[in-house]
Amino acid sequence: MPIPGIAAKFHNALVNWIVDVAAESGLRQIVLSGGDFQNRYLTERSAAVLESEGFVVHTHRQVPPNDGGIALGQVVMAGTIMAGTPAAP
Repeated sequence: MPIPGIAAKFHNALVNWIVDVAAESGLRQIVLSGGDFQNRYLTERSAAVLESEGFVVHTHRQVPPNDGGIALGQVVMAGTIMAGTPAAP
């Protein structure tokens, strides 16, 4: 099998797994986050399949889904703690 076919099978298997996990969660709002979702195909295909199954999908728009987003979250939490404001659950 050519490499593009192998890659497509791999990525589509991940998409199917993501949809299965979402379905098992019992939630309808799904957030796709983390370094794996820097992969455009994986993000777009996962979102399309999830939405076709009735899920509401949230993805990053202004903050990167990888370490940059983690760093921003840490700064926000540090600011919240320093300000004495209770963190949202």
